[in-house]
This record gives sequence, structure tokens and C-alpha cells, in this order.
Amino acid sequence: MAVAEDWNIRRRPLWQRPDLERHVNDLELASIDIMIEMGAVHVPESYQDGETPITEAEVRNMISSALFVANVDPAKIYAYLSTGYLVTVENVGNWSSCQLTAWNKAVAAYNESSAAHA
Repeated sequence: MAVAEDWNIRRRPLWQRPDLERHVNDLELASIDIMIEMGAVHVPESYQDGETPITEAEVRNMISSALFVANVDPAKIYAYLSTGYLVTVENVGNWSSCQLTAWNKAVAAYNESSAAHA
């Protein structure tokens, strides 16, 4: 099965291939899951019952909190907050070239900014 997946990834255009440096990787995704299971990210009870609507701002806050406590690369957190997209190695093929360009530019901008301050 892994061979078929590798072949499918290699058939994608370069801009749609997973990049562990730029996209949220499997280890970071596992850390997010663990932090959520441990209760490190607060999800109010009212949202868990499915009856109370949740705003986009509240969702963004919960996701960014999960990324932070899971120790995801700050450049990727910045890209998420800047673009509103969470590009992972698993979903990179679902984004348009324009969306991936915006994500990659945000990652690069953060990295350039942090390098300038180092």
C-alpha cells in the first residue's frame, strides 16, 4: 500500500507534494491529538453537546491553542493564523496552488523575520 501512495504523491505537481519543513507533519498531528486528549486545549462543554453554535473565531482560537501546546513549528502556526488554512502532509493535495503559495509565503515570512531577530 505504501508503494501505491508514494507513486500517487510523485505524480502530483511539485507544489502539491508534502514537505515536512513547510507542512504540519504526522508527528505534529499526533502531538495535537495527544494534547487534546490530555485536556491541554479547552473545549467548552456547551460546544461538545453540538447544540450551541461555535463561531469561526472560537474555532481558530482552539486550533491555534492546540498547535501551540503541541509545540508545532511557530512558522506553521503563523501561517495558519495568517491564511486561515492548516496545510498538513496529509491534506496538501486538497489545496489550490494559490492557497499553497499563500501558506508557503507566510512560512517564509515568519522564518525571515525570526532570522532577522536572531
